[in-house]
Amino acid sequence: MEFLVRAQFIMGSILKIGIIENDSISIVAVDSAFKYANYLNSIWYKYYEGFEGNGDTIFLEEETDEILTLALNYLIITDSTFNIFYKSRNLYPVRISKRKWFFPKGLKIDLGGIVKGYVVDKIKEILLDFGLDTFYIDFGSSSIYSRNYNFELYSETFGEIKLYNKSLSISSSIRPIDNSYHIYNPKIGKVIKRKLDVLVIGENAVDCDVISTSIIVNPYLKEKFKNFHIEIVIH
Repeated sequence: MEFLVRAQFIMGSILKIGIIENDSISIVAVDSAFKYANYLNSIWYKYYEGFEGNGDTIFLEEETDEILTLALNYLIITDSTFNIFYKSRNLYPVRISKRKWFFPKGLKIDLGGIVKGYVVDKIKEILLDFGLDTFYIDFGSSSIYSRNYNFELYSETFGEIKLYNKSLSISSSIRPIDNSYHIYNPKIGKVIKRKLDVLVIGENAVDCDVISTSIIVNPYLKEKFKNFHIEIVIH
């Protein structure tokens, strides 16, 4: 099965979309997917570095409203091991109504642990809405979804991985680019200094992303997420 594969560098990683249909509708679908991913990057760029709340009530984009709501829900589901507000010293945004939020002074946001999975899920929706039925989405080789295709991936830690109609997330406590520890334990406010890799396979990419990061913080959480395929390697 031959794929038409396109890629762009977005949010600091390579986003790849592979499709088998090579017609005008499919091309428009992929164009729309990349356009949307770039739009998300443009509205969230301000949160990547240096953002700080100023005690303001503000109206947010629909996607920002959704991802912050998800993040607050995951905070509860993961027993506070997944917390994109971990730099804020127990400050959290308050959702007043749809798209209307209060950001307390000093609030900081780190979308790193949730954004790839969110983007993959949104692109999946776009491609399905265009009628595409066989494709894959690979964001940075760490957040992947495959639709009606046996996607194969090799990992030095987990070996050969096969994915079909599922999402996958791989998280590591070590950042490969500079071999540094980069995941924080939000409960103690310190970087986790143990070598640990986690693979999670499930229905939605954003769930897999969040769970893989949470298990880096607390491996015992694996027992809480029995509906997911989870592998943990401690080096």
